Amino acid sequence: MPREEQYALFEAQLQLARELDLPVSVHDREAHAEMYDLLRKYKPRGALHCYSGSADDAAWLVEQGMYLGFGGAVTYKGAKRAAKVLAAIPHDRALLETDCPYMAPEPFRGKECHSGMIRFTAQKVADIKPRTPVCRSKAESSRLTILKTVRRELIFTMPAAGHSSFEDPRLFPFMAQKTHAEYQ
Repeated sequence: MPREEQYALFEAQLQLARELDLPVSVHDREAHAEMYDLLRKYKPRGALHCYSGSADDAAWLVEQGMYLGFGGAVTYKGAKRAAKVLAAIPHDRALLETDCPYMAPEPFRGKECHSGMIRFTAQKVADIKPRTPVCRSKAESSRLTILKTVRRELIFTMPAAGHSSFEDPRLFPFMAQKTHAEYQ
């Protein structure tokens, strides 16, 4: 689809989100300038999937009410920009994403990603922002919201079930007994 049509459709979606008072989920790829123009114009709330912009742009985006998503790529050695963004934004504006089946975190880079690998992304984010909340779920209605790190150990808050860790087999039966080597 030509860029002009994509731009017009995106603008129409932002207008509709404003009219209906709904959040947006934005995937920007090679269109920062155009996307930022529209986000400044409509000032939606919502999330930017797999954020790849600068720390300067992140500052006004989170001030405007956006959440920024970070996937497995934040664990890569060359992910200096993402580390700068994470260091610069409030902890409660960072989202953890798997982007399955793409962007598996280190040490699984190049393999098919699955949700069981998110702990590696979470650990990297906790390394960048130690002892602070890591993220909130993109879907606020989700039953599972990652709220905070305590001494770099991720805690999950289940609205009706209290606290549980990554190793709780009720939450993550596929990874409860697996070791790091078993994922390779």
